[in-house]
Amino acid sequence: MTIATTFQVQQANGLWLDLNDHVNYYVGANSFESYAQTWRRTMATSPYMEGSYQIHAVPENGNEMVTVYCLGATYAETIAAAELVLDAFKQHSYKVLRTIESVTQIWDCYTADYTVKLANTYVNSKMATIEFSIPRLPTYTTNITPEMTTVDGGIPSSTYESLIQGVGP
Repeated sequence: MTIATTFQVQQANGLWLDLNDHVNYYVGANSFESYAQTWRRTMATSPYMEGSYQIHAVPENGNEMVTVYCLGATYAETIAAAELVLDAFKQHSYKVLRTIESVTQIWDCYTADYTVKLANTYVNSKMATIEFSIPRLPTYTTNITPEMTTVDGGIPSSTYESLIQGVGP
């Protein structure tokens, strides 16, 4: 069973680059496998009480681990495709859009760390692999499209048609 997935990054010119078109790019199966949330906490202690107490907590930025395969008919086309992706993720700030079935999430992201793999097997197959660690804000925008008739065990999808704010993956 194949799940419809899109993954796009906003380029410096404002256009979106589709990284899962299965022509020039596709996203690795290990992408988005897990997500961990850390918190910035304000704690208080007292010389008269045991332990420490949480006063306030806000979510820290998260990191999305994504693998992108860049394809080309020639080695030069493969490198050009890889450079286009790298340029998008080297930006100081940009947006990333991920859609899985009818759920779209838009994240505000920052300059990504990455590793480029060009082993002989990749060069011979006209493919480059780039593994990204994408820092993003903990809040994101989610849109659930109205094609879903019910969610969460029967709640009408019309309840979810407007944009909502979320925390986490």
